[in-house]
Amino acid sequence: MAHTTTYWRRIGFVGTCFILGSLCWSSFSSIGGPSHADSPDEREYVDLDIPKSHFSPAEVASLQVQSIHDSVTTPESLRVCYSLASPNNREVTGPFDRFAQMVMMPPYDRLATCQDWQVGSATIENDYAAVLVSTVSEDGDATAFRFLMHQYDEAPYRGCWLTEAVQVMEQVSTSEETSISTARRKESLLD
Repeated sequence: MAHTTTYWRRIGFVGTCFILGSLCWSSFSSIGGPSHADSPDEREYVDLDIPKSHFSPAEVASLQVQSIHDSVTTPESLRVCYSLASPNNREVTGPFDRFAQMVMMPPYDRLATCQDWQVGSATIENDYAAVLVSTVSEDGDATAFRFLMHQYDEAPYRGCWLTEAVQVMEQVSTSEETSISTARRKESLLD
């Protein structure tokens, strides 16, 4: 029973994130101004053949992280990540050149420069999902990111999971981890 309660709390959190995100998006979009997400210049960076309805949320996150990581040496590979971002996400993070700069700046640069990463399984509620991605740098520093996704039901993305937002969850440096484990060892010796 406790496991089920924890599961529903996590699911509820995903829904809460999207409700808050929608409210924020409504506030931003009501400011006005030209939309660049579907401008002719932006369409050249979005490949509508990349999103597929058979991709799971975890596969979408994995493709995006691989794309960001590859963009360090092959900048055009970032188009995969940008194409798997939702139109709302591209509206906030675009145009493409701005998006490309953003993923190379902290904290998102950890996705580009990490030595290794792991994509967790998705927590799904209806047409919303959250996927945890953990990265490890060459120095052993770990960072966790939460990819928040929505499954679209209209063309041209019908049935596709697209990323609405990426949140930085936690960063743990090797020195912090060592301090934490040392403190835990000292506590256990005192018990």
